[in-house]
Amino acid sequence: MSQRSELIHYGWKRSELSGVTRSARPEPAAASSTELGSSLLRASDAAFAAVADDLAGLDLTLLLADRTGRLIQAVGDTASRTRIEAQRRGLIVGADLSEDKVGLNGIGTALEIGRGITIDGNEHFIEAFRDFSCFGVPIVHGGSKRLEGVLNVTAPTAATGCLLEGFGRTLVRQIEAQLMANTYYDEYRLLEGFIRTSRGSSVAVCALGEGTMMSNDRAEEILEIVDLTELRMTVRRAAESAALRTTMDVGHGRELDIDIHSVGPRQTILTLHPSWRERRSVARGAPRSDNSGYLWNSRLDHVKGRSGTIAVVGDTGTGRTSAATEIMRGCSPIRIEAIDLLEGGCEGLIDVFRTLSQGSSGALILDDIEVLSEQQLRVLRRLVGSFDGRTLVLTSTPAVENQQPLASVLSGADHIVTLPPLRERTAEFGALVQGVAKQVNDGREVVFSPPCLQALSRGNWPGNLAQLKKVLTRVLIDRTGSTIGVSDLPSELRAKDGAATTAMEKAEQAAILEALASSDGNKHQAAKALGISRTTLYRRLREFRIAV
Repeated sequence: MSQRSELIHYGWKRSELSGVTRSARPEPAAASSTELGSSLLRASDAAFAAVADDLAGLDLTLLLADRTGRLIQAVGDTASRTRIEAQRRGLIVGADLSEDKVGLNGIGTALEIGRGITIDGNEHFIEAFRDFSCFGVPIVHGGSKRLEGVLNVTAPTAATGCLLEGFGRTLVRQIEAQLMANTYYDEYRLLEGFIRTSRGSSVAVCALGEGTMMSNDRAEEILEIVDLTELRMTVRRAAESAALRTTMDVGHGRELDIDIHSVGPRQTILTLHPSWRERRSVARGAPRSDNSGYLWNSRLDHVKGRSGTIAVVGDTGTGRTSAATEIMRGCSPIRIEAIDLLEGGCEGLIDVFRTLSQGSSGALILDDIEVLSEQQLRVLRRLVGSFDGRTLVLTSTPAVENQQPLASVLSGADHIVTLPPLRERTAEFGALVQGVAKQVNDGREVVFSPPCLQALSRGNWPGNLAQLKKVLTRVLIDRTGSTIGVSDLPSELRAKDGAATTAMEKAEQAAILEALASSDGNKHQAAKALGISRTTLYRRLREFRIAV
């Protein structure tokens, strides 16, 4: 089997695993097609204008899609048969041509395998595309190496594939060169505007571009308590309505007035005017953030600095350990894992409290007390009642119906902090994602597209914050651009139907295992056999926890 035949073969296999039917048709995407495509559209205008006259009278159509597979532009003679038929079969601006929606095709498959591919007539998975031959080639930003989209050259099945490929590659090189030129110009213009506005000014100034953000010292203090995704969305909505000023609610009764000055497409200089009176003071050399505010907001404020017993209760992964640390910040507590006390029995538990009473520290964190035996929990209940003048923080999962000794210990606490599961924290979900992403990204801000945040919020998250942190760590390693989009998420979060995803994943996992077995574990050969890039294969191996 030739290399091209293998690509087609495994492309069909992926299409079947995704549940695509032969009668499928492209569907318009939910989000605006200009959301992710504005930079690409600007860069492609010059290239398309240069060939406009050459396309007149030719039975040829150029399709431009963004990095998610969403069609954002169609160019060609409007009277040509191919253009008319393409529109009739759903190839219109906004159509989702990703492989998991319409199967093997020039756009979705080029995105999946990361290189150009020619597809002739009946090689298309769905019947609606089988009257066309096409060549799809990815468009990559030369500076950031970010995948920006795909150009697809579409013609009748009688067209010569090598001519389509040559034409397509020439156009893509022109578009990529224009992307680079636009980026340099846009970044310079944004920087110039930021320097001009902030120089010698005591006003908070922030510059927002596509994947770029700059702020002066005054703005940094304000932005510590602002959801950056919400800020971008607020500014974008205002800019779309040509408003020069807008207001953003940042919580706790505080509002932020924002003056907006546009310096280019999707590039704005903002001056920020907080309406609250309190000034946040940060000691010179001290960190501006302790990376905990995004987790708790004011949930722990009522127990900080208090003595007595504080119970922090929540499901696995909700952040009990971090919450306990935050409560004890500045106290230098002794910290003990309850599992380390199991062998010592009740006497070992008593020794811990005896040592605490004799030592200089007046604070103790005892983590995961649900693992203690029933006898130890009964002893702990008595010890909790005698723990006066000091601070004891216990962390635990919620007590269920048959865990009476644990319930008794928790009910004896002076204060109880309940940490809700992640799936219930819908109102603050965006801030949580931003905060966790910033934490795993070494303190640097991460930008998520609104559809991406929506996809994340739909997840069940049985592992709560711990699971979210693992997912975002993987996403940040594998991301294709500066803005995290839906296509960067693991497959189980991209899908709308969890049950369908599970079945599809099982089939996909079986295909990967089969390819690895056939290649004696050689990942390069396995990726080639599957028709995907090695990067995609390694990502799937991590997602499925396949050790090879």
